[in-house]
Amino acid sequence: MNVNEAAPTEMDAAIQVMLSRSAELLRGAASLGNDGNAAALEVIARALLENLIAILWVQVDAAHPDHLKQATDAEFTRIAKVNLRAGKLRIVNRETGEDASAEFLESHRFQSLPRRMSIEDRAKQAGVEDLYNIFYRSLSMGVHGHSLGGADKSSDLTVMHMQGVGAIALATGHSGVRWLVHRERTDNETLRGLLGLGREL
Repeated sequence: MNVNEAAPTEMDAAIQVMLSRSAELLRGAASLGNDGNAAALEVIARALLENLIAILWVQVDAAHPDHLKQATDAEFTRIAKVNLRAGKLRIVNRETGEDASAEFLESHRFQSLPRRMSIEDRAKQAGVEDLYNIFYRSLSMGVHGHSLGGADKSSDLTVMHMQGVGAIALATGHSGVRWLVHRERTDNETLRGLLGLGREL
């Protein structure tokens, strides 16, 4: 679907929600930076970058905000499905009080879950795959417990992560506001500049 042919309201709403989420993450990063918590800052930086990629992805296609909503619903359904199968969750018929878990598991909703879209796929579709490869992959190490600097309490590491958080926040704000005010997507050269990268991304 062409962005210019669709009413922008759903795209705007999705971007506003993601900007609000980024603002809350940034507020948390300020507290963590003040406490010198470099390990947690690395995790926050990755969450901010994921949000930036999502904002850029939403701007590509007017159908993408709806895909985001569907993905959220599908994740809740996956959680329910896993726990129903494991016997950790039960669905009870309100009228009879009988266990309806098996019936729910056989329903269309549980059988036809859409394929998960990865952050890498979103980055590719948004034309910012290199943001994923350069930043997201390295920040994921800390999230998954593979960071070599996890025990490092030096202020240098905290400052480095705060600078990264600041650059991602700047790119996020620019990308969101430019869309909301001008209906323009931030080009990759501008993104590179905002993130402090050289010419090649």
